[in-house]
Amino acid sequence: MNHPERTLAANKPASSRSGAAREGRRGPVPVERGRLTQLLQRLGLAREWDLLLHVPLRYRDESTLTPIAELIPGEEAQVEAVVEACQVVFRGRRQLVATLRDASGELIVRLLQFFPSQQARLAVGQRVRAIGVVRGGWMGVEMVHPQLRAAGAAVGRPLALMPGYPSSVDRGLAAGLAAAAHRACAGQRDAE
Repeated sequence: MNHPERTLAANKPASSRSGAAREGRRGPVPVERGRLTQLLQRLGLAREWDLLLHVPLRYRDESTLTPIAELIPGEEAQVEAVVEACQVVFRGRRQLVATLRDASGELIVRLLQFFPSQQARLAVGQRVRAIGVVRGGWMGVEMVHPQLRAAGAAVGRPLALMPGYPSSVDRGLAAGLAAAAHRACAGQRDAE
């Protein structure tokens, strides 16, 4: 017996299936038009469901500081130290190499591609936080292209895990845009 009304759901397009989420059911993300909307669309976040399902690749614990002497090659860590030396060296290509020192030891930070703002942040005497993967090098432990931030008494550490997005996502987007967008959209949904 062949029943034409009993067709497989797989033969129908997703928009005509009764149980599937439809493109037009909720509409676009309810945020004001402008830069935020453009950046969200660059991430592929056009609907409310897209925001809900946009999850980080991993979470990074930025609440703990690791002394340089306790760094383990191959693991990700955060250190806070004072820049002892910083220079541009030519080893096949132009590199910015800085030496960071805390009470327990020293760490080499190597930037293969850098901007003047990064060079200024690594000026001698500055206190910085470096977050990245530690590796063993000729001169001791080093971090290649860590995330660098200013440090000091006025700068606090986050108390929660911070989301880490893939490196293919634009750095400006990964630096808090997704969290801000989620908060903005959640606030608008609560107001409705």
